[in-house]
Amino acid sequence: MTTGPDRQKSIVPSSGSTWRRFWPKALSARFGICLILFWIVMAVLAPWLSPYEPNAQDMAALSDFGPTAAHWLGTDLLGRDILSRILWGARTTLVVVPIATISAFATGTTIGLVSGYFGGFVDRIISGISDIILSFPTLILYIVLIASIGPSMFNIVLAITLASAPSIGRVTRGLTLDLRSRGYVAAAEMRGESVFFTLFLEILPNARGPLLADLCMRAGLAVVTVGTLGFLGLGLPPPDPDWGSMVAENVTMIPVYPYMALFPGLAMCSLVIGFSMLADGLEEDQ
Repeated sequence: MTTGPDRQKSIVPSSGSTWRRFWPKALSARFGICLILFWIVMAVLAPWLSPYEPNAQDMAALSDFGPTAAHWLGTDLLGRDILSRILWGARTTLVVVPIATISAFATGTTIGLVSGYFGGFVDRIISGISDIILSFPTLILYIVLIASIGPSMFNIVLAITLASAPSIGRVTRGLTLDLRSRGYVAAAEMRGESVFFTLFLEILPNARGPLLADLCMRAGLAVVTVGTLGFLGLGLPPPDPDWGSMVAENVTMIPVYPYMALFPGLAMCSLVIGFSMLADGLEEDQ
């Protein structure tokens, strides 16, 4: 029988074991986290890492757009440093994407929980509204919403929330239909727990595995959406740097100077790959 410090040591888990508990086992998830953390660090340190202001024009560079010692990734058509604009564009993306994804997930999971738990008339009404929204092509829905209310950070978040919440709700509804017949839900109802307690403290935590993987995948889709809206001129108003708008501004120069559009496109792709690999890894760990 252990006593004193030895007993305490055997009971209290070490910080290393706690870290391993939350660190994903799948290699793809770890690589995805590293990619995402890389861009988070770049975004946070953009004011110090950027060699130039994102909108500063170098007139001398207009005669040579290519990568040079002064401009490592070259300049765009207006003589603006591409590296600086990519770093500042990461800040835009990593502010809009988490807010939009969390907003869409909070809305979608709520309607999915309510629809799956109550069923009947409530389920038919929510499912009918969701089916109407999902019947529209997603890109067309984004264009209509942003063109109607105008491009801004808030409106982009609102558009992504409205377009994504129904499909998230459908996933949550399916999980709720499976979990609502479990014993712990019946026990909560017999104890007289509120509907809020049953939905968010009994059902939702037990559905967190699939929902977390879906959350990461939705974040990757949100990166693509923000880039697409920027490419179509429906992103943040210029001259704020945006990866999608950077590609659009330089798309005519692709035959001559392909790197002008290639580098911001690669930045966008790498972040999407990070979220996708994290989602795949979380599914493997379940």
